[in-house]
Amino acid sequence: MNKETHTNSRIRRLKRPQAPEPRPERLSVETVGPDEASMNMVGAVIEELQVAEEELRAQNEELATARQAIEAERERYKDLFEFAPDGYVVTDAAGIIREANRAASAMLNVPQHWLLRKPFALYLADAERKAFRARLSQVQGDKRIREWELHLNPHGRPPLPVALKVAMTQALPGTAIQLRWLLRDITQRKQTEEEWKRLNDQFRLLLESTGEGVYGIDLQGRCTFINKAAATTLGYRPEELYGKLMHQVHHH
Repeated sequence: MNKETHTNSRIRRLKRPQAPEPRPERLSVETVGPDEASMNMVGAVIEELQVAEEELRAQNEELATARQAIEAERERYKDLFEFAPDGYVVTDAAGIIREANRAASAMLNVPQHWLLRKPFALYLADAERKAFRARLSQVQGDKRIREWELHLNPHGRPPLPVALKVAMTQALPGTAIQLRWLLRDITQRKQTEEEWKRLNDQFRLLLESTGEGVYGIDLQGRCTFINKAAATTLGYRPEELYGKLMHQVHHH
């Protein structure tokens, strides 16, 4: 075999067609649609979800409205607390100041922010701190509003007489106790009482110094005052006639 024949034979072998690969068989797929009952169930579920969504939206709107009302009420309370003419102080059960308004700050002559986290007893006259601590314990066992008088100890100023009211509050059972203190300046009242006492003492001294019997009665005719001369004339001591109907005494 010559060279040319060998080459042609080689070419023919390279060009020999190969057997075709088997093709995969097509699968027959049938789509089965949902029946009417399933569609109705899906529709009912969607409707329930829509109703629930609408109810949730309405609840969220109500909550937002309630939150706004609470915030407005909180701001109102804050304004009333802050600008009240009397002093207001809020403490915990141990008497540590948590809040103080402007009037309390002015009474104590201490900036508001300096009062916070300080013992309230620190701003009382030294002689009254022990009694205050005793009352502090009593208040926590009784939710009634209590009132008494004491003297504050303002920074750099003389003691200030105040009428003090305290009420215990508790947001929920088991939560922290708060004590709300009302401080009312009674300087003018004390001055009036002292002036009245001074005039009354002078009047009694004048009555006792006169030799004539003098007494006074109220609208019901009861003795309100009487000097020693008048009581002796009637055969009594002065203290025995206070509150007596003088008409009956005269005709006894």
